[in-house]
Amino acid sequence: MVRTDALSASIILSTLWGLTIASPSPHEFTLTWKRENGKETFNATTTFYIYYCDAQRQIPAIEQAHKDALKLANAAFYDDRELSVGDPHQLIDFTSQAAIDYFGPADFKPSQHQRIYDTLYRATETYPGWGLSDWWNSRYIDVFCDDFANDCVNKETGTKSAAYLSQWDPATKRPRQWPWINYCPPFFDILKSHEDKVKEIDNDKTGRKKLNTKNLRTRATTALHEWMHINNDHSSMICEGGCEDTKQIIGGEWTSTYKSGAAKLLARKSPELAAKTNDNLVYFATARFMEKRWGVYPEFPLAWDNRKTPKQNKEAEKLQPGEPEATSTSDLDALGDGDPNVDGTPVPSVPADAPLLDAKNYPQWYQPVLSATGSSTLPPISQPTRKPIPPAALPKFDAVRCNYMVNRNIQDPTYDDCVQAFAPTFDYTNRTQWMAHPPKPGKGTTAYSGWTSGTCALTVQYGGDWSGCEATNGDIWTHARVVFEGCVDYSTRTVGGSVPLNVKGCPGNVSITHTVEAIEAIG
Repeated sequence: MVRTDALSASIILSTLWGLTIASPSPHEFTLTWKRENGKETFNATTTFYIYYCDAQRQIPAIEQAHKDALKLANAAFYDDRELSVGDPHQLIDFTSQAAIDYFGPADFKPSQHQRIYDTLYRATETYPGWGLSDWWNSRYIDVFCDDFANDCVNKETGTKSAAYLSQWDPATKRPRQWPWINYCPPFFDILKSHEDKVKEIDNDKTGRKKLNTKNLRTRATTALHEWMHINNDHSSMICEGGCEDTKQIIGGEWTSTYKSGAAKLLARKSPELAAKTNDNLVYFATARFMEKRWGVYPEFPLAWDNRKTPKQNKEAEKLQPGEPEATSTSDLDALGDGDPNVDGTPVPSVPADAPLLDAKNYPQWYQPVLSATGSSTLPPISQPTRKPIPPAALPKFDAVRCNYMVNRNIQDPTYDDCVQAFAPTFDYTNRTQWMAHPPKPGKGTTAYSGWTSGTCALTVQYGGDWSGCEATNGDIWTHARVVFEGCVDYSTRTVGGSVPLNVKGCPGNVSITHTVEAIEAIG
């Protein structure tokens, strides 16, 4: 049974939202995404419990927004069909304009590519791990429409918010059992559905709306934004450590990073923070969806000008191609850019004196994009065409073994070190490296670790005669990535595991091990 008299419930919960109180029976909504790996199929699910939302209007809108958010997250990858980790065409091209716009130069160090991949991949599953039922792993998210924290309207400025998320219980001073998302009235009254906005762009006779991500700001982008906040305290975790609305100084004003223009500017200051910022991830996925849907990358809005105030930058955006009509933006202008920080958690910030990355860090073809800052136009961009990468061998998901250690006195490698160790595996421009063969074992050789960082080593453990083996680096990397996604332990921030190498004539395992263990294995 779903209660629809949300007003009285809102008054109670707004006052006592940190206390344990009786709640009505929720509406249960399970989001399921089918996964395929060769001939194997399994389902990834998260259950949403919806409280104090109108059954006729609000619940259907929420369910559809979450389904559409899943579409956006999946669009971040090469191919938005059923996602298979083993297919390199369903990974992320960090040399693309979209990736450079939102995450910085592809060769920036320290690399954040595996972290970005991991976060977006988790969003396509809406939970960490594979194939277990909800009752076993308690993968739930509670959803409300009653403004339980009384924060839908900013008490100082009067600015309205579309949604917010709470992960901290103020009564117990501990993380909530499950994260709470609240959808505010503007989510239903001002924001449109993903499908409605897609139809608007489909029917646009000018062909300009598809050039600007502002035309696809919807309930789905808001839902995906809230998902990105969900941190390691919950089994429904999306972003390791929790993604935030990073603050930066723009035009002399501290500003939270919301939407494309500010997100692109952040990527030019700190690619490391961009990888952990909600709207860099959300609008990268949105831009990729638009690029796939309409065959052209939405280059606008351009990155904000760091010398102008946020207000001046917003005025400048109105002169750029695809700017939504004034009649359709008046309500959106009254709606705040982001969500209130109801838990009062620390928000990362870029140092006040942080410079923009030097232009020499970017490829030559991208230089016109950098020069267009502060302009209303952008010259044609001639991005190099990438040669396709052949598919890699598909690992067997059910054969992954986690916490795989030869020496039990050695801990698993850390998440952050493995993020760096995986950096070379995302270099799709280097087709030669993808197609290269790892060394065959010599006399007395039992393992090969060609990709290491700190405590983490991607290791091939030989298990027999490799004289006829034709495995490529790409085969090794896709196997290692499956181990990473299946075996990362977010409570300890460590990764460790192994999977048999599924290539004929190549007996052995691909493992993520501690570098000390790898050295011992190599001898």
